[in-house]
Amino acid sequence: MRTFIAVELPGGLKNHLAHLMTELSARQLKAKWVAPANLHVTLKFLGDVADRQLEDLIVALNLWGRKIHPFQVKLTRLGFFPVRGTPRVLFAGLDQQDRLGKMAEELDLCLERLGFPREEHFKGHVTLARFKEKNRRSVVEEKLQKIDVNGEFRLGAVGLYQSTLTAGGPIYQQLYRLVLGGPSSEGPLDHDVL
Repeated sequence: MRTFIAVELPGGLKNHLAHLMTELSARQLKAKWVAPANLHVTLKFLGDVADRQLEDLIVALNLWGRKIHPFQVKLTRLGFFPVRGTPRVLFAGLDQQDRLGKMAEELDLCLERLGFPREEHFKGHVTLARFKEKNRRSVVEEKLQKIDVNGEFRLGAVGLYQSTLTAGGPIYQQLYRLVLGGPSSEGPLDHDVL
């Protein structure tokens, strides 16, 4: 199964970002928008994971997560990847990049022991859209002007997710929820209040 580990975003922040995406869509940015329910901050894409690997993966996540304490994260700006050339991904940037980067690095070290390759360049962000066709850089920059991105959330939990690709877009199912610095609970999340 195709899996990844991501920071959960609370419902209020997802709603804020959904309004932001509606505003950007009205500015005629030609893009495939991420479904608000699917908004998250990817810490590690794992790729295909066999069912038999899940137990070891969850043990490793728990060991890693006990050392991480919850903290506040703010949205900072809108941007796009790649930095040079034709924009392909629109994202909301985050502060606390050093702290997020350290989290991702420690997660990498923990999962490397299970055979997962390390990431080279982690940049914490929330993907909002993927551009369907080529948009000139100057056009995208102009449409992003005067958009208020402010918002903040308490980073208090991460999830292990299964991603099923469909013609209508990916469907994410939470396989495991980990409360940072504390106990965890298996299974899908009932609510999004952290």
